Amino acid sequence: MERLYTYEDQAFEFEGSISVERLGELVRPWRIPCEQGDFFPELYMEGRGASCSGVRLVFATDAERAALELADVREGMRMDLYCGGRMVETMEAQEGQTRFPLELGRGYKQVAIWLDQRYQASVRGIWADERSRVRRLDNTQKKWIHYGSSISQAGSAQSPSMIWAAIAAREAGLNLTNLGFGGRCILAPMMGRLIRDLPCDLITLKLGINVHGGRLGELTYTANAIGLIALIREKHPDTPLLVISPVFGTYREEDRVIERGLTLQEMRTELEQVVQTFRRHGDRHMDYLSGLDLFGEAEADLLPDGLHPNALAQPLIASRILPHLKRLTEDGSGFLPQ
Repeated sequence: MERLYTYEDQAFEFEGSISVERLGELVRPWRIPCEQGDFFPELYMEGRGASCSGVRLVFATDAERAALELADVREGMRMDLYCGGRMVETMEAQEGQTRFPLELGRGYKQVAIWLDQRYQASVRGIWADERSRVRRLDNTQKKWIHYGSSISQAGSAQSPSMIWAAIAAREAGLNLTNLGFGGRCILAPMMGRLIRDLPCDLITLKLGINVHGGRLGELTYTANAIGLIALIREKHPDTPLLVISPVFGTYREEDRVIERGLTLQEMRTELEQVVQTFRRHGDRHMDYLSGLDLFGEAEADLLPDGLHPNALAQPLIASRILPHLKRLTEDGSGFLPQ
């Protein structure tokens, strides 16, 4: 006989989330503190902070078959099922579907379901045989926090586990929290406080493109970048921190949205100088990476809309950031020369 294993039963966890909202029988993961949502208006009011980029529902079980039950499912919503670290299938929701069968195989294994990076997910629980064991597991991997824009949320990826940050995290053996939000990487001070207060072993900040589109001027951009990093450093003074400037952006490379605004080329120069400023003041754990080293003009054909790298670009970007992640998380390698 089947039984429903719920979040309150401690049957599963949402890795990559910041908080979990209780909605009667349902739970919804958020990538901001939902109980303090009013302090994150750019992410809370429209529900953007509940989109699930990088969020995975994780549990361990000996059940050979199970089912995930959701509510408010969008037709075409995709989820990736992993067992024992191996990709099993991509599940795509049909109209009216709320239960998703999980073929898990024999033995006791860890299961991860990567939730759709584009949408919210309202989860009721996991259905399995009542004699099965279904429980949470602690993740002992090093924690990587990444903050970025829609290019980091990666809505154009083929499926949820194929966003570039997820690919790189799996290859590097890191526990990813992806704070990539479409149109909302605006160097918000509250995001700096959030990252400051989270336990982590590596931080990457990919900054600039939403500021360019959001029309912040030259002085504001540099000052806010300094303030954001300074807030994070209050509790993470020694955590390896990689500041990444915008990837190639077609006409945006030389375009100024407003008078005294910055082009993407100028943003890269400003960010590199910000990092050099922190290092001159003794920060031996910070480095700069040009976004062009991740995705440059040579890959412009992978920008169908002139801005967002497509599905084919995701593994390419992952392969290019991977050496930096490994360098910064190996013992002692996060300590940069003075």
